[in-house]
Amino acid sequence: MVLISFFVSLFFGTGISLYYTLPLCNATLGREENSPFLFIHCFCLQILAAELGSILLPYTALSDFYLFLHFNYSLLEYFRISFLFFLFSILFLLPYVFCFKKEKNQTLSPGTLERLQNSYFTLKKEKILGKGNCFYPFCFFGILFFLSCIKWIPIPLCFALTLIYTIFFRRRVIARLDYDLLSLIVLVFLIRGNLLHLRGFSEFLLPFIQGREASRALILSEIFTRLPVSVFLADLSTKGRQLIIASILSAIHPLALNYSGIITHSMLKNKEHTKVFVLHYIFLHLQMLLLFVFLAFFTGNL
Repeated sequence: MVLISFFVSLFFGTGISLYYTLPLCNATLGREENSPFLFIHCFCLQILAAELGSILLPYTALSDFYLFLHFNYSLLEYFRISFLFFLFSILFLLPYVFCFKKEKNQTLSPGTLERLQNSYFTLKKEKILGKGNCFYPFCFFGILFFLSCIKWIPIPLCFALTLIYTIFFRRRVIARLDYDLLSLIVLVFLIRGNLLHLRGFSEFLLPFIQGREASRALILSEIFTRLPVSVFLADLSTKGRQLIIASILSAIHPLALNYSGIITHSMLKNKEHTKVFVLHYIFLHLQMLLLFVFLAFFTGNL
C-alpha cells in the first residue's frame, strides 16, 4: 500500500493518491482490532510516500507547476533539481517498506472483507465512482500533462480538454471540488499584481529573500502555504531553482498547513490512538525533512 501510494502520486499528485489509497488502508488495517499500531505506521508512511512521489514531475503539485511554467524550465532542467530529492526519498522509504516482510500480520477478518465489499458496491450504486473505470482517464490526462511539460502540447489545451471531459463525463467531481482551495488560488492571483505595486512592499521583501531564496521561501511557506509564496516570490526573484527546492521542502514539513495534512486530519477525526499517530507522523516527516535540508545545504541551495 505504501508503494502504491508512492507511484500513484508520482503521476497524479499527492491529493489523488491520498484520496484513493488512504481509505483502502483505513478499511483494511484500520478495522483490525489486533493491529492498531501497524495501521498507524502504514498510514503515516502512505502519507509521506504520497508527498515524496510528487517530487519528480512538475505538474503533480500546483506550486511546482507554476514555478516550472513561470521560469520556463524544460523537463530536463526540472529533473536536475528534483531528481536528487526523489532518489533519496526512495532510499528513505525502502527500509521502512521492507520491514513489513518480518511482520506476522493476521489475515483480514471475514467481517473486514465483507465491509470492503459492501463499501465498493455502495459507491457503485450511488455512482460516486462514476461511469466506467477512472484508471484510463487518469492515465490519459497524466500522459497529456507530461507531453505538455516537454512542450509537445500547449498547456492551455490540456486544461481545456480536462475541463470538457469533467463537465460531460464526471459532473459529480465538480460538486466534490474543494471550493475553499479553489477560492484561495483565485484570490492569490487577483491580489498578486496589487501587492507587488504597493508602495514599500517589494522594498521590504527583497532584502529579506535576496541571496537566501530557498530558506526564506521555506519559512514563509510554513506561514502562508507554499502556493501563495511561490506565486509572489517568483515575481521578486530570478532564482527558480531555490524556490522549487523550498516548495519541495515545505511539502514534507510536519507542521505546515499542507493539503495532505488536511485530508489526513479529516480521516482520523474521532479515532483512537490519535496522539500516537501525531507523534509518529511528526517523527517520520522530521527525518525526511532533515535529510532534504542536508541535501539542499550541501548542494549550495539553502
